[in-house]
Amino acid sequence: MRTARLDEIIRQKDPALKEAVEQLARGEVKEAIANLDSQGRVHEIGDRSERIREIAASMCASRRYACCLARQ
Repeated sequence: MRTARLDEIIRQKDPALKEAVEQLARGEVKEAIANLDSQGRVHEIGDRSERIREIAASMCASRRYACCLARQ
């Protein structure tokens, strides 16, 4: 079986974000996180309940995700 290698990232159009994704692809995790942080893309929420609420709100507001939350 032949192996295919995907080596071009085409989804990210923003050059700064694309660089961070390329860093992750190369295994440069610390550098990628620092890069994303410098772009204002890392948001730390210490309180677990608040973090979950923020993640759910963000996903529900996104056009990429269909989100339905139910509470008993």
